[in-house]
Amino acid sequence: MTRMLLVADFLLRLGIRGEDIAKTRLPADAALDSLSGEEIREIAHATAWTVMERQGIPFGDMLPGLNRWHSNRIPSTLLRTRSYNALVRSGVVTWGDLADLTTERLFELRGVGWRSAKDIVIASIGQSLTVFSASDAGDGPPPVEGGGVCDEQLQHVDLETSQVTPGIAVARDSDASDVRVTEMVAGLRTLAAWGARERDATELRDVINLNSDAGSLPADLAELWRQCSQINLAALADSVLLNVTLDDLAQRIIACMDERQLMVYRRRMIDGATLAVVGKELGVTRERVRQLQGEAEERISHQLSQREFSLLHWRAADLRSALGAIAPATSENTCLALEKSLHGAGLEAARLLRPIILRLAGPYRVRHGWMVFEHADIPEGSDLEAMADECGLLPLDYAYGWLARFGVRHEFHDAWLDQSGRFRRNGEFLMVWTGSVVDKCVALLASESEPIDADTLVSMVGEGHNVRGVRARFFEDDRLARTNRTEWALRAWGMEEYTGITDEIAQRINNAGGQVEIDLVVRELVEQFGVKENSIRAYATAPMFVVEGDRIRLRRDDEQFEVGGTFQRCVGAYRSTAKKISLVVPADAELLRGSGRPLSGPVAAALGLAPGRPRSFSNVDGALNVTWPMTSATGPILGSLRVMATATGAIEGERVRLDFDLAQGCVSVERIPRELDGYDATEAIRLLTGIAVDHDNSLKVIATAIDTSPIDVRGVLVQRGDADLAGLLPIPEVDQDLESVLLDLAKVVSQR
Repeated sequence: MTRMLLVADFLLRLGIRGEDIAKTRLPADAALDSLSGEEIREIAHATAWTVMERQGIPFGDMLPGLNRWHSNRIPSTLLRTRSYNALVRSGVVTWGDLADLTTERLFELRGVGWRSAKDIVIASIGQSLTVFSASDAGDGPPPVEGGGVCDEQLQHVDLETSQVTPGIAVARDSDASDVRVTEMVAGLRTLAAWGARERDATELRDVINLNSDAGSLPADLAELWRQCSQINLAALADSVLLNVTLDDLAQRIIACMDERQLMVYRRRMIDGATLAVVGKELGVTRERVRQLQGEAEERISHQLSQREFSLLHWRAADLRSALGAIAPATSENTCLALEKSLHGAGLEAARLLRPIILRLAGPYRVRHGWMVFEHADIPEGSDLEAMADECGLLPLDYAYGWLARFGVRHEFHDAWLDQSGRFRRNGEFLMVWTGSVVDKCVALLASESEPIDADTLVSMVGEGHNVRGVRARFFEDDRLARTNRTEWALRAWGMEEYTGITDEIAQRINNAGGQVEIDLVVRELVEQFGVKENSIRAYATAPMFVVEGDRIRLRRDDEQFEVGGTFQRCVGAYRSTAKKISLVVPADAELLRGSGRPLSGPVAAALGLAPGRPRSFSNVDGALNVTWPMTSATGPILGSLRVMATATGAIEGERVRLDFDLAQGCVSVERIPRELDGYDATEAIRLLTGIAVDHDNSLKVIATAIDTSPIDVRGVLVQRGDADLAGLLPIPEVDQDLESVLLDLAKVVSQR
């Protein structure tokens, strides 16, 4: 056996001063491998400040033995709770993570003060002096007790920097495999000498990389490497770790607890029962249940620190690698990873070990259907949304990369995006899907990169929006521009904007010097924007234009617009006085949805409107706007009546009557029932016209209200579509045969 290092020799190599060695009260010639755990802790306490004073040197360089444990998790039992939590919150979970820190960087960790720092350094020194054998490799926790460090662990020591190149630790089994292992170590040392001298290699992996080319090694070394690489792993492996099963470990965990502790553990950690429920089952208080759970967890933690439980730590490390920071709890990949972590365990053992492995791996907790690593920074959908451009667009690859930086594995990226409820994928882009329907249409246009009509956009959104209403909102949004009669594009694209038929006609009139041939305008607009010829010719009759022969020009300010038609022929319109106009309007689906409706020119003129001169009438439920755009080819427009109509209780299929007071500038609304048979004639006439009459004067009053004579009033009403009112008026003294024909005609019209 090789010579074992002495206490004084080892501490001097680490740069510890003589007076600090004296503080340990240990014989300077004591062998490190013979020290007890208590003696190791005494060395750690005596030398902690010296280690902390060495600025700028990583702990792994000062304490080279620490590097042998780089992949092992730091046990919580070695540190005070505050110290351990400060490390974990900062992502320092293995001895390798700690070995990379310097004293300065240690103090930069949130929650680490002088007391916590000394606590952490003491644990690090103690760990670096703890025996490490080949059977300790992996993710299992190190033993708390142990002897000193063997000479093979410190083959190359630089006395100035205290940097140590660890040797290969040899398992001290007494079986026949020791011979093969010893041979392997000897062979590796020969390879190391060749690599260091002939290839400037500094680590074993450098030699292994050289062997990737079969011709790069000398023949004798190639044969040596072949022999080393063929050593049977089963013969080399620690037999205890090789043969232990999860069922064995589960039985050891069960055996370490008394009956009540085991019952509390099962109910709380496996079944998820509350403290109150478990307390009621045991007949104890909630606080006592909490104490029993703490005792159970302490005993389990002690078991987990044993070498035989390294298998659980290995499985936990694989599970954490598979789940990442967060994983959907019920996804196929998550279930497979959990199943793999418990592979080989019986049903009861799997139930018992599942929460333990989840704790070792993370710990993980289930939140809103996700397995969440307790100390992970969880990505927030609002943060990713804020990174979208002005159109609400993000490259999908960028979003995936952003999630990866939070530790979300690639197979869970889409699940996270779906669960956030803030986005929708479209090809290579991610669209923000939290705004209005117009915002979503803008995102769709940006991702498609070509003009699309409103019907298609609303269909792509797929939320059942009314196309007409959405199209109206497009006109109000500065981000959008029409490229033709139906299609929309992003204004930022710089495409030629289609501003409407009247605007296009006006542009061509101005470009031509004040007037232009209508046929020429029609040809150009049809060819450029795909507008129908009939639509162009209809808009040419808008009030803003004057058609003279085959040419068209703009109307001058001093030119009046002649209103076609007469008030007499306007259905549902009545002039009860010079300052009062009544208008009957059907309460159809469009009105109740809030849409405006066309208004005849003579009625608009009677209300005091003219092209380009709108008017607003007040009402207790809001204002009613009546407009007559200069660009309109369909005439005046009556604004939305939805609020006023529904306030009267009107339903679809009924009618409402609007009574305009021209002097006061206000309007009142009254519901007209669907059936009028239950009303006497004079009340029915009032409901239909807003005019109070009696039987003797009704014929004359209504005739005056529609600008006709009593003799003709019934016929005019029938012809313009008010047959129900005509049937309520008395028969004038006229030719009976003519009256019979008119009544028959009234019946036919009313039935339609």
